[in-house]
Amino acid sequence: MKYSTLIAAGFLGLMTAQQATAASTPFALRYEANAVSIHNGTTSQTVENTFGDSPLGLAFTGTNSYDFYSPPISLPIVLSTSLKTGGLIVMSNSAPTAANDFSVFGSMNFYDYDPVSGTDTYVATARQPANSGRKVVHGKTAQWNLVQAPQKAAYTIPAGHLLHIVVSLTLDDGDPGTYGQLIYNGPQGASTMALFPRNSALPVSWTMASLVQIKPNLSSVNPQPDQTVQINGTGAPSAYYLIQATSNVGDQSSWTTISTNMADSVTGSIQATDPDAVNHPFRFYRIATP
Repeated sequence: MKYSTLIAAGFLGLMTAQQATAASTPFALRYEANAVSIHNGTTSQTVENTFGDSPLGLAFTGTNSYDFYSPPISLPIVLSTSLKTGGLIVMSNSAPTAANDFSVFGSMNFYDYDPVSGTDTYVATARQPANSGRKVVHGKTAQWNLVQAPQKAAYTIPAGHLLHIVVSLTLDDGDPGTYGQLIYNGPQGASTMALFPRNSALPVSWTMASLVQIKPNLSSVNPQPDQTVQINGTGAPSAYYLIQATSNVGDQSSWTTISTNMADSVTGSIQATDPDAVNHPFRFYRIATP
């Protein structure tokens, strides 16, 4: 966790929106270089609208799950029961001989991730038929579509939440050794991608993350007539911040989070109230990233 009584690392909002093709909404599974922060300040595996041009590989050793998170969405994603999910799995096998040929089952689980509570809510699954493991032979790249399944219930992913996609691969037969890889970060149709939904195009808008150090201005700490304290400041637009308090700055373990706030999407303003201030003769405040 990065924190300071005066500064906090955050996201600089860059609004992007891209209408997908008429048939589906494709999501690129990409790598963000230079430690661009999306989930918990560390995630480099991202869900985006823009596809890459330099395919990368994630090691496949037998049974693996790979987590991809989008930036916080700017507008709710409304899903109906008529919509279907899908995806494309791309894998490579760099082995020199058939000794390391293998077959694999693949799936994608889609979740609504709430960055405030840190919880996932299951939304949908796309998978290949259970009776047909896909062969990935030495020196080759294989790709296959995942079966589309209808939404079991209407669901809305709220603004500010993240789309979390888990790509799961399970070894069916053979031995990938150190040669198997899940391919992502490449052009559309040539690397692993999600289709969400598969049979409809949804406008998607989100706040892109950027590795920009923001120095929030902790502008005021104001006691209120009801004996609460109001904390005001500014940070990066649409970034989440933890407002923390302590009565003993010498004890780092004494800091407690009293509020989790998303800065205003335009002005970056942050406002929080400490309802417990009346129980403390004095208190210090700081801003921290989740």
